[in-house]
Amino acid sequence: MISPESRRLRNAAWFSFAAHLVAGLAMLFVLQRGLATNPSVKDRMLYVAIYRWEWRLGWLTWNVAAIAVLIFFRRFADAHAADEAPIARRCRLAGQLVIAAVALDLAAEFLLMFRLPALGLKGNPAVFLAAERMAVLMTGFGATALYTACALLLALSTRRSY
Repeated sequence: MISPESRRLRNAAWFSFAAHLVAGLAMLFVLQRGLATNPSVKDRMLYVAIYRWEWRLGWLTWNVAAIAVLIFFRRFADAHAADEAPIARRCRLAGQLVIAAVALDLAAEFLLMFRLPALGLKGNPAVFLAAERMAVLMTGFGATALYTACALLLALSTRRSY
């Protein structure tokens, strides 16, 4: 019989998978033209300004994905709360560290969702690029580094359980 903690962890994993699948599709079909992979800064600025609601909805899927990761890591930590003290402590630490990762991710996505369309309307490429680079560093480097640290901490702490 599967324990309630294991069931919640399994459900959180499936939710995270589904959220990231939807966010990836949004990246491909909605956000792509406004991202730095589009070499034309003016085209990106125009796209995020004109299609700001689609742009925001596309990034909203990534907000959901960030929350899904938070839920998954917290459920993972909960599933190991009764383990030996050092393992449980490291799992709790990872469960708390993921909060910082999600906060950084959501702050970056807020910039992308709301600040970039406003800057796209103003037509100043230098300011647009500076804000875009700040957001990309926050989410692509800062939040991702913290997510990775959490995953490593959980995986290394619980490797004997699996």
